[in-house]
Amino acid sequence: MSFPSYPSYKDSGISWLAEVPVAWQTRPLWSLFRRVKRTGYADEELLSVYRDHGIVRKSDRDDNFNKASEDLSSHQLVRIGDLAINKMKAWQGSVAISMIRGIVSPAYFVYNKTHQENDKFLNYLMRCDVYAAIYRSISKGVRPNQWDLDPDYHSRLPILLPPQYEQATIAAFLDRETAKIDALVEEQQRLIALLKEKRQAVISHAVTKGLDPGAPMKDSGIEWLGEVPAHWKVVALRRIVDSIEQGWSPECEAREAEEGEWGVLKAGCVNRGIFRPSENKALPSDLIPINKYEILAGDILISRANGSPELVGSTAYVNETRHGLMLSDKIFRPKLKEFFDPRWFVCALNSSPLRWQMRIAISGAEGLANNLPQSELKRFLCPIPPLDEQKQIATHVECYCRRIDDLITQAEQSTLLLEERRAALISAAVTGKIDVRNSAVVLPFPIDRSRARRLVAIEIIERSARQPTFGRTKLQKIVYLAEAHANINEIAGSYIRAAYGPLDQAMIGEIEAAVAEAGITVDDPGDQKMVRYRLAAENGRYRAELSQWLGDKRITELDKLVTNFADLTTHAAEAVATLYAVWNDALIDGKVPSDQELISAFLNDWHTKKRDNFRPNELRTWLGWMRRHGLVPCGAGPKTSIGGLFA
Repeated sequence: MSFPSYPSYKDSGISWLAEVPVAWQTRPLWSLFRRVKRTGYADEELLSVYRDHGIVRKSDRDDNFNKASEDLSSHQLVRIGDLAINKMKAWQGSVAISMIRGIVSPAYFVYNKTHQENDKFLNYLMRCDVYAAIYRSISKGVRPNQWDLDPDYHSRLPILLPPQYEQATIAAFLDRETAKIDALVEEQQRLIALLKEKRQAVISHAVTKGLDPGAPMKDSGIEWLGEVPAHWKVVALRRIVDSIEQGWSPECEAREAEEGEWGVLKAGCVNRGIFRPSENKALPSDLIPINKYEILAGDILISRANGSPELVGSTAYVNETRHGLMLSDKIFRPKLKEFFDPRWFVCALNSSPLRWQMRIAISGAEGLANNLPQSELKRFLCPIPPLDEQKQIATHVECYCRRIDDLITQAEQSTLLLEERRAALISAAVTGKIDVRNSAVVLPFPIDRSRARRLVAIEIIERSARQPTFGRTKLQKIVYLAEAHANINEIAGSYIRAAYGPLDQAMIGEIEAAVAEAGITVDDPGDQKMVRYRLAAENGRYRAELSQWLGDKRITELDKLVTNFADLTTHAAEAVATLYAVWNDALIDGKVPSDQELISAFLNDWHTKKRDNFRPNELRTWLGWMRRHGLVPCGAGPKTSIGGLFA
């Protein structure tokens, strides 16, 4: 949804603000705030200024690993309405108006308010992207992490002020709309957390129990490991690892190495068990690279040190890499003895039993916080299968994790887009580029999207799970048609033209996590076998809520879809849903295709696998079935993406 501009504008006289609404004014910061330094309040709550969250209590965050000083007497008091700035990170956005009382670091700038303006509006204004760019321009230093905000320039910073009643209106609008966006971000973050848990569980089960559910088991003799396959051994890693190499960490440039330049890998290059060659810093041209530390395909890399304890010990396999990347001294490169598969070894080190041993080793390393010593690594115990099983486990885990990682990436991209939308909305509102004075409920973000998906999916699964042909593929197709044909637009899927029909993989991951919370078991045997769903003890709990929300017409259409699909095989469901999407996409584009054109687009333009799996006469049969059952699109609902139909 777009927003109107103000009726008239004037030149602000400031290049980076450009035109502003006629009734708005600018005042220098010194006329609104006065710098103060109040000390001797050691008993007050300790606060921090975050780039993403503003001023918060340090005790409310679990991601701040900076240890507080034992003597807080020199910390500065911040009152409600005060402006507090982390002067070394102002250029990153660590600037905020405080809504709570407490104390901050002696190195911060603290300003007492001397104005009657709206605190919430000023907080949004001074933290927006437009002002963050100005903080960067008036910060000085040799390196970004050592930049210091120039107080003289800062005191003259022009502060843009609408009339006071309008400040309150803008602040209230942003409170409401950013809360909607934040709810969607939190939804994506919950999905990411669930996917990561699933990923970890898959790795750990394969590494400790193997892939054969019927294999005889034995007690490992280790309480935290439990039973392992009877033919496996449990040994220390020193029996597996032949040697461990560390690299070199010279002072590098704060940028990624370009093609033809040498770079030194950062510790984060192996986060989440995935090798990211872009996580490097350029080696200065006056330093000579050490060739023996160059990273090669087939290497195993282990993060030995990190600012976050949870990332220490992250392990990745290098499938391929560019020339000229060097091992840093924060990364181990182990060489394995004979009869050990490196890809399996990576899975083992990323499994829960090995991660647990790493956490113990890190916390027990005296004076070496967030550091994993080689001596401790070699002591870790690990269950060892024969070499052929190692390779099977590695292939299984890589295949499964690849699908989960794709879902995580999609969710992360969705989160990034939401955060960009949030920042753009704030900047536009507080600088007068959009007029929100008359906005009530705005922004078409479907705040009930997760609820809609959950209720619809539970209804479909509860009515279909006992059918021998019902699984993940059929669920995907009915959910798509529930949105496209039954007009349940709140589902808000983003469907691509996948091999087996219209697909929103991130949504299916979200749905399966949500129905699991409702007691429905997702039975995924892996190896591309059918994913089935086992029902909870009590069914039908959500039917009344679903019916009340959808209304008579839409619940009837959904019921009809589920009933019609009950007798279809998975193959037939794929044919019907894909034909519907091809047909609907054409109508959205203003075309009225013939049956022959629909069939041609299905076989030739959708996905290469369609030609292998379907024949024209079969598709004509299903087009007739669709017409008999009233499953005919009208050019509404979502349009699939990737490729070009009817070009």
